[in-house]
Amino acid sequence: MSTYRVSLSDEFIAELRKEVLYSRKQWGDAHSKQYFAELELHCRSVLGSAPSAFSRPRVPGTGYLKWKGHLILFEIDERQKEVRLLDLYGRHRYFELYRRMEGGSL
Repeated sequence: MSTYRVSLSDEFIAELRKEVLYSRKQWGDAHSKQYFAELELHCRSVLGSAPSAFSRPRVPGTGYLKWKGHLILFEIDERQKEVRLLDLYGRHRYFELYRRMEGGSL
């Protein structure tokens, strides 16, 4: 059972739309729907129950989760029991997240 509510930031939604459009062009509508439905389910189940398992000590209260070809940046609001998805990074943007969260190392 989920103990944290999962919400989406405007930035996450905007990046998700770009990724969905790209996926539809590359692999078709059916594949895109299935992939992003699984991504949503994975985020809600994993982050809804244990978000701190994916937090990063360099930036307290934040973390990222890997899902196949994407990394999902999130923040945890313990007081509100909420996990807010902040951004979605495709492989072409991994370096941005690693630089932000890990000080530049993979």
